[in-house]
Formats: sequence, C-alpha cells, structure tokens
Amino acid sequence: ENLRSEFGRVGDLTVNRGKVHDYLGMKLDFSEEGAFVVDMEQYFNEMLPDLPDDMNGTAATPAAEHLFKTRDDVPKLDEEHAALFHRVTAQLLF
Repeated sequence: ENLRSEFGRVGDLTVNRGKVHDYLGMKLDFSEEGAFVVDMEQYFNEMLPDLPDDMNGTAATPAAEHLFKTRDDVPKLDEEHAALFHRVTAQLLF
C-alpha cells in the first residue's frame, strides 16, 4: 500500500504477487530460494516465424570481424527486407 500511495498518484499501479512474472518479454522466476532466473525463450520463439527461410546457420560469435567492414559490390536490401532486418535487429538488441 505504501508504493500504491506514493506512485499511484502518477498513474495506475498494478500489483502482481507470486514467484513468476512476465515483464517486457521476459519471464522472471523467483521460485528457487537464493536464485533468480530470467527466461526469454518465448520471446525468441515468437520472433522466429517472421524470419526468412534462408536465414539459418550458426556462428561462433555474433561479432565477426567482417561485420565492421562495408562492401560496395553487394546489392542493398530491398525495402521489405531492410525493414525486417531493422525490426529483428532491434528485437534482438532488447
């Protein structure tokens, strides 16, 4: 009630009780004593169907050296693929 009286003046304050909470695409789990688990598997699983079929594979690191070099001999993405790339990149940065 102290939080509600202080912060409820600014806007509605929702109180959730329990050991597992969903917040901004994260499942926050306080079920185990002395542990805190953040699970974003569902967030990623919801992103996967939006990706093109040819976007698959693995990488040892997301920061390969070639990512920081530009190539003029490669065609630019069309508007649809550029928008998809931008959206997915922003989601993954979250």
